[in-house]
Amino acid sequence: GTGGHAQRQVASTMHRVLPRYKGKFVLGLGDNFYMNGVNSVRDPQWKAKFEVPYGCSLSLTGMPFYPTIGDHDHCQNPKPLVEYTSHSRHWRLPDFYHEMQLPLPSGGDVQVIVTDSVGLEGAFSENITDRRFGPHLTLEYTGYEAGMRQLRWLEDTLSQPKRATWRIVVGHRPVLSGSQRFEADARAYPAERRFRDAMTNLLAKHQVDVYLDGHDHTTQWLCVKGVSYIVNGVGGYDLHALQKSVPPETIYQNNTFHGFALHQLSADVMKMSFVDEYARLQHVVNIPKFGGCTHQLIEAIASREQSNN
Repeated sequence: GTGGHAQRQVASTMHRVLPRYKGKFVLGLGDNFYMNGVNSVRDPQWKAKFEVPYGCSLSLTGMPFYPTIGDHDHCQNPKPLVEYTSHSRHWRLPDFYHEMQLPLPSGGDVQVIVTDSVGLEGAFSENITDRRFGPHLTLEYTGYEAGMRQLRWLEDTLSQPKRATWRIVVGHRPVLSGSQRFEADARAYPAERRFRDAMTNLLAKHQVDVYLDGHDHTTQWLCVKGVSYIVNGVGGYDLHALQKSVPPETIYQNNTFHGFALHQLSADVMKMSFVDEYARLQHVVNIPKFGGCTHQLIEAIASREQSNN
């Protein structure tokens, strides 16, 4: 967050909308503190960019806020992001990466696997120049050894029998995206490209239902090898351009509004409603479990081809 007008407007709308849906928790997708993270649990940015924008909504609903660590958060030592958990009623980040089992109102539960994608990228980095913000990263948390530890943890976690109704992996960085910066970063940062390739195979291998990310300031739904990829990076900073040609994996994309997404999960479908900063419903997608998005992708491709003819 920047603490700017767009973020405050989105937070104000969340304050009005969330109580109607009786949500259970808020999930943040990274870059909590532009431009260079926080320097301690007493950094004044905690108040300006988290407590003031979101504190009233979280207090009103009693919902915890589960953040994800982004690349801007890593531009200083990110340890205070974990430490703040013991200083806040709402902020819940027990470690850089962790797993949660949360009950669903309709019955069943959801396994949420929160990754630190910048740290994970360290497993695929060969030097500090092959990744975004390389010289500014703390190797203790983002170097090769740290990346390999997290990669082994992620593989072990995903290798466990899939008992939850839903299996969702969360990270800041996109594995798949139709933004222009996604293309540019693949050329500029080879480690990021290697990270994407490895994650695409890993998520499909273990039949992950959904991968959620931020980073690209757009809203998107894409599908590859049966996994749904949701990009939701419109919480308040400048919006990003989309590629001139829609990637073939795309089911939905938009880069015209700031806002947030509401997730309503049943046994078979995750209804995702994109709401803009003025509480207007922009789009609703019904995301199926692993393997099901292929059908929606075929329909989206057919619709695009018909529009082009």
